[in-house]
Amino acid sequence: MKRLTSKQLRIIRILIVVIGILISFCIWLFWSDVINNNALYHVGNGKYGSKIGALLIVLIPLFGLIPCRTDEEIHSEDSMERAELQEKIDKRAEEIQLYVALFCSMVACLVMLGGLFLC
Repeated sequence: MKRLTSKQLRIIRILIVVIGILISFCIWLFWSDVINNNALYHVGNGKYGSKIGALLIVLIPLFGLIPCRTDEEIHSEDSMERAELQEKIDKRAEEIQLYVALFCSMVACLVMLGGLFLC
């Protein structure tokens, strides 16, 4: 990832979020309409619940879109050096967001797979 720019990293991050949402939604489609409530998956009141409430799990990858910018001041008179330093700061922030998006997408998919086999 050392050769990618911050714009390319942003595009990859958005693609990971969208793919994570789509995969977890496709897994959700295979759930039965009524699920057995247990300690891990509890939707609604009573012994059984609707799978509609589990759609909130599909939104977990959206946490990867939360910006994590630090307000670092750049003290430089040279505009080229200022642009390079700003690109380095933006690239580091995008890398962190990329890792968060990847982690959240994997969590959403694994939780949906667990629900598919446990409910």
